[in-house]
Parts: sequence; structure tokens; C-alpha cells
Amino acid sequence: MKPMSRFLLFSCFLFLFIPTAAYPSGMSLGFRLYGGLHSIAGGDLNSGLSGLSRLLEIQAGQAGMSVDGSFQDVSWSLTGGLDLILQFTPWLGLEIGGGYCQASRESVVRYNGAPDAGQWTIKPTAAAFPVRAGLTLLVPLGSGLSLSAHGGAAYFLASAKTSFRLESEATGQWSQETQDTTARGIGWYGGVGLEIRISRGLFFLIEAQGRLARIDGFEGDLSASNSLGAEDNRSGTLYHFRVNLPPGYSESGVNLLYIFETAPAGGGLTDVRPAQVDFGGFGAAVGLMIRL
Repeated sequence: MKPMSRFLLFSCFLFLFIPTAAYPSGMSLGFRLYGGLHSIAGGDLNSGLSGLSRLLEIQAGQAGMSVDGSFQDVSWSLTGGLDLILQFTPWLGLEIGGGYCQASRESVVRYNGAPDAGQWTIKPTAAAFPVRAGLTLLVPLGSGLSLSAHGGAAYFLASAKTSFRLESEATGQWSQETQDTTARGIGWYGGVGLEIRISRGLFFLIEAQGRLARIDGFEGDLSASNSLGAEDNRSGTLYHFRVNLPPGYSESGVNLLYIFETAPAGGGLTDVRPAQVDFGGFGAAVGLMIRL
């Protein structure tokens, strides 16, 4: 049985077992529901697309054209989650839950000058569904106020998508490509916050959160087309690599991010490896805590 299948089977067992086991043994249940804003490092997703935009800027400069704008890194994600908490003692518990986070940002860069003018648009998107399991700690601070902390491991079901389009105003021609990939991997999470009592068993939660998750092994599809009717479709692994530029350019090389069936090789290509998307970062969330 695959590790993910074993993890899901174990989680299902706990969800079925906990409600019947909790109360006879003096334990209790709780539910945490939250949403917030979280930073995301991005990793090769930012590095490869920044390199693509930089390569186009260099080429435009070589042709004597001016450039307005630049690539903007993916840096923030919306996040949310739901956790089931089995409280062993008034201060210590076990939590199992799931969540969702998504980050996306579109960059538009314009170029202008003889013999052409136009723009290119680049949009990376990263998303993940973490399935979490860990411990939770509750420390009363006074009437209706408690300090909570929790953390553990998470299995991430991740996706990374890139969208690129280059348009010419002078000729009306365009070219575009999308890459849609998925991967799985292990990460870590944690949070510390305050629970403020609203009513019996219901608490308002405000929390600082952290996440560490560098996921690689992205597999998926690339689809490219242009206004002349040409198309290119292929499936494979998402690779991050460096392209060395010839003498006379303002930079020695740029990083790129593309899907290939096998690892790309050839003159001018270095540091070829499967791409890694970094979902790590810090953030803040608010929500509700229900203690039964």
C-alpha cells in the first residue's frame, strides 16, 4: 500500500474511532476553523519565471527597445483550514485536519520602440492541500482567555501552474503557453495564538502561523500555441535550469522553468534539476474554536 493510502486509511480510522472513544475515557472534542493570509517563498516558481521575463528584457534592450515593468514574485497566499482536536487533558491534545492555500500574481511588462511595441504577461499560480496531524497545547491565562499552540507534520498535495503570453501591437501576432503540474510531499506546520471566549464552548481565535514545505517532483502538461497556427503539447517533469547567454549580453545567464519528458541537456545549459516550489512562510489567521 502506498504511503498516502496508509495515511488516509489511518486518518479515517481516527475520525471514526475518536467520537466513540473520547467521552468514556474523559476526553473531549474540539474543532478549529480558520482563514488568513500567509507568505510564500515560491522557490523555483519565482526564479524560473523571473528568468524568462529577464531574458525578454535583455532581448528587447539588445534590439534598442525600452521596457516598462518587471516580473513580480508570488509572495502571498490565501489560506484556510479545519481541524479536529482530541483533547487528552485540559492542556494537551491531538489534532488532525486539512487546509488549502493558493498564491497567484500576474505581471505585465510592456516594450516599445522600433520596430515593434507590445507586451508580455506572466502569471504563476501555486496551490496546496495539506493533510495535517500534530499536537496542540492550551494554557489558560485568565477568565475567558487562553494561549494555544500547535504543530506537526503535513502531507501536501500541491500544484504549480504557469501562464505566459507575448503580444505584438505592430503585427497583431501572439504566442502563448501554459504549464499545469502536480506533486506531493511532506512538510511541517505550527501556530501560536490566543483564544477569547465568546460563549460557553465557543472561542474567537487569532493566531500567528508558520509553514515549512519544499515540494519537488512536479509532473504535468505543457501546451503552447501562436497566431500562425503552430502548436506544441507535451507531458513530463517540470525542470529548473540555467541558460548561459553568449558574450555581449548584459548578464551571463538566466534561469528558466519548463516541462520536458527527460532532463534537458546541451551546450549552454547548466544546473539542470527537477523544479522545487517552496510553500514555506509565515502568516496570520483568525477563526473560531469550538470545544465540546
